[in-house]
Amino acid sequence: MKKFAKKALSVLFVAMIAGMMFTGCSKKTSDTIKIGGIFVIKIGLDAGHGLLTRGKETPDKIKEFYLNDRICDKITSILKDYECEIIRTDNNEGYTDESLSSRLARYKSKKVDAFVSIHHNAFGDTWNNATGVEVYVDKKATSKDMKLAQCVYDRLVKYT
Repeated sequence: MKKFAKKALSVLFVAMIAGMMFTGCSKKTSDTIKIGGIFVIKIGLDAGHGLLTRGKETPDKIKEFYLNDRICDKITSILKDYECEIIRTDNNEGYTDESLSSRLARYKSKKVDAFVSIHHNAFGDTWNNATGVEVYVDKKATSKDMKLAQCVYDRLVKYT
């Protein structure tokens, strides 16, 4: 299980960094200019399901929220060196399961440039060899949205 979690973390970092580079987000430098304190890009990030969401756990009973939240924390830590702002709308302790519609509403009100909801999917109730990658876009996705989604998808496929 630990090996899987580390691989998932590594793959997601590569995908996020690639996505950031693709959208023009560069690493912060001492001469980075922020106009009026506004960051270059806003990324909405959440850990998917809450800690208490029924059935969202591994066959070993590790809660999906625990895995997702660790990935969100690591992404936030890595991206602090980039010209971006991370906006979390989930409950960082996991005790509230925020619906997708409520998270989307918050992201829209914050005017995020990209929304990433971390999930670990399961197939059955035992460990098995099922694999796969999913990347979703809004029904009203722009060409820029589609390019970013494709960039993230391509890297997830390549590194898993």
